[in-house]
Amino acid sequence: MGIIDWFRRKPEPKPAPRRRGFEGGMYNRLVADWITSSTSMDAEIRKDLKRLRDRSRDMVRNNDYARSAQRAITNNVVGQGVRMQAAVKMRRGGRMDDTTNSAIEAAWEKWKRKQHCHTSGVLSFNDIERQLLDAMPESGEVFVRKVRQSFGGGKVPFALEIIEADRLDIDLNEMSKGGNEIRMGVERDSWGRPVAYHFKTDHPGDYPFGAGAVNNKTVRVPAGDVIHLFRQERPGQTRGVPWIASAILKMHHLQGYTEAEVIAARAEACRMGFITSPEDDVMQDGTDGGQAVSNFEPGRIERLLPGESFVESKPNRPGGQYEPFVRTMLHSMAAGLGVSYATLSRDYSQANYSSGRLSLLDDRDNWRVLQQWLVENFHRPVFEEWLDLAVLSGELSLAGYEANPDAFRAVRWIPRGWQWIDPAKEMAAYKDAVRCGFTTVSDVVAQQGGDIEDVMQARRRELDMAEELELVFDTDPHEMDGKGSAQAGDAAEDAAEPAAPAEDPSRAAVEDMVRMVREEMRDIRLVASTRQEAQPINVNMALDTSPIERASRTLEDVARQTLQQIREDVQNMPIVIPAPEVRIENIMPEVRAEVPTVNVVNQVQPAQVTVVDNHPIRAEQTVVRDKNDEIIKTVTQFIKE
Repeated sequence: MGIIDWFRRKPEPKPAPRRRGFEGGMYNRLVADWITSSTSMDAEIRKDLKRLRDRSRDMVRNNDYARSAQRAITNNVVGQGVRMQAAVKMRRGGRMDDTTNSAIEAAWEKWKRKQHCHTSGVLSFNDIERQLLDAMPESGEVFVRKVRQSFGGGKVPFALEIIEADRLDIDLNEMSKGGNEIRMGVERDSWGRPVAYHFKTDHPGDYPFGAGAVNNKTVRVPAGDVIHLFRQERPGQTRGVPWIASAILKMHHLQGYTEAEVIAARAEACRMGFITSPEDDVMQDGTDGGQAVSNFEPGRIERLLPGESFVESKPNRPGGQYEPFVRTMLHSMAAGLGVSYATLSRDYSQANYSSGRLSLLDDRDNWRVLQQWLVENFHRPVFEEWLDLAVLSGELSLAGYEANPDAFRAVRWIPRGWQWIDPAKEMAAYKDAVRCGFTTVSDVVAQQGGDIEDVMQARRRELDMAEELELVFDTDPHEMDGKGSAQAGDAAEDAAEPAAPAEDPSRAAVEDMVRMVREEMRDIRLVASTRQEAQPINVNMALDTSPIERASRTLEDVARQTLQQIREDVQNMPIVIPAPEVRIENIMPEVRAEVPTVNVVNQVQPAQVTVVDNHPIRAEQTVVRDKNDEIIKTVTQFIKE
C-alpha cells in the first residue's frame, strides 16, 4: 500500500453503543412480527369476548381435554358441596351457642332444597354451586340474581336465579339517564362500582320455541340484587374472560393433529396389501371411485395369476413421535389451565410417588384458592341475605338479631377436602403436629372436608354403643393402645386391686349419712338460685354400733370428714351462708349417738331482672319502580309500634 492509498483509506466504522434496557422491549428483525398494543382490559374484552366464549364452549363440547379440565375444576373446588357450620357464641363466656347454631344450620339445610332455593325449582344448592364452576372455564363469568320471593311452599322469601353471561348486553355502551357510564351492559358510578346490570329478557342465541321471535328487550336490575361472579385479572376489568382462553388455540391444533393421525392410521389399517403384475389387464372384483378393488373375507384362499405377486402392507401410523408430541402439547395446555398434566390427561404412566405427590399438592393449593374465592364472592353474600329474610319471615327466631346481626352471621364454611396420599405417614405427621400444638384436631378434620362436631358426636355414639354391648375395640384409646393391647395402666390397676373387705354395718350407716348430707347441700344450692327462701335442714344420725369403742372411733372420723366437707361446700357456694356447726354427742353406755340438727338459713336476697324487648313488631318492604315498570330499589323498614 502506497502512501497515497494510506491517506485514501476509509476509517473502520465504530460499533454502535449498546442501548440499556430490557431485551423483551427491544425491537429488531427477530421480533418484527410481534405486534402489541397498550389497551385496557375492557377494550380487549369487548372486541374478543363473544368469539372467546363461543370457541371455549365448542372446545368443552367436543374436546376431551377441555371437558376433563372443566370436570376437574368443578369436582375439586365444589365436590359434593360447601358445608356451612354456624359459629354463634354466647354473650357471656365466649362458648358456642349450640341451640342457636343448630337452629340456623337446620333452617339452612331446609332452604337448600331445589324447590326452595332455585327459582325454576330444578337445581338444588349443590347443583347451583357446580353450575357456577362449570361456567368459569367456558364463559369466564356467571350471574346470580337474588329474588326476594318464596318458591315451592317455602317460608323464607328468597331464591336464586342463574343467568348466563350472554344475556348481559355486551354491545350496550352509553351513558345512562342518571349520568352513570354503561360499559358492556354494566352500569357503573364514578368510582367504578356497579350500580345496575342491563340483562336481556331472553338468551340472544335462543330458538323461538312457540314464542314467534326471541325477545330482545333489556331489563335494568339493581346491582344489590345481582352477584357477578368472575375473577378480575386487571384493575378496572368489568367482564370475565374464559379460563381456558390461553390454551384454546393449542387445544384446537392438537385436536386437528390427532384427527389427522387417526384417519391416516385407519386408512393404513384398512389396506391389507398390494398385488403386482407385469400385465396391465388385471382381474378384479369391481371398482370403487375408478379404482380396482378386491373383496376379502375370513378363511379365503386366493390364487394369483401367473406373474402376479402379493406384497403385504405394513402400517406405521401413528409414528413413534406421536406420543411425545402429544404429551408436550398437553404439558403446555395444563400450565395454561392451572392444573397438572396428570389431572388434565389422566395419564399417570410418567409419574412416580414423589412427582405425583408434588403435582397433587400443587393442584390442591390452586383448589384452595378457588374455594376461598367462591366462598367470599358467593356463599357469604347469599347466606347473609338469606339470614335476614329468614328472621323477618319468622323461620328463625333469634333474640337480639336486630341489635347485632353480625354476631349471628359468624359461620365457618367447610369446602371439600382430599384424602391423604400416604395415609400412614401423613396421619402420623398430623398426630405429632397436634401433640406439639402446631395445629388442632378441628383443622385436621376440616382438611378432610369434615366437621369436628359431627365427628365427635358420631364418635361418642360409637363408644356408648360399644360400652352398652360390652364390646372393646382397638379404636378406643381408653381401653387399647396403638398396638391393639390393653392399656398398661388399666391392667395394672385391675391386677393390683385388692379383694373387697367384708362390709362393715357401722361404716355403711355412716356413708349413708354422708350421702344424705351432700344431697341436702345440693338442695341448698337449688333453693339459693331461686327466689324462694331456703328451708332449714334437719339431719338426724342414729348409729347402732358394736363394739362400742370401734363405733365411737369410726363415728368421730366420719363426723370430722362430714364437717370439713360441709364447710368446703358452703364456702364454694355462690351465696352467703354461714358455715354450720355440727355437734355430735356419743353416749357410750347406750351404744347410740344422737346427731344434732344442722340449720342453714339463706340470707341471699333475690335479684331483680328487667327484660327489654327491642324486637320489631313487623317489617314492611317497598319496591320502587320507574315509569317503565322496572325495579329501581327495594326498601325494608322495621316498625316498632
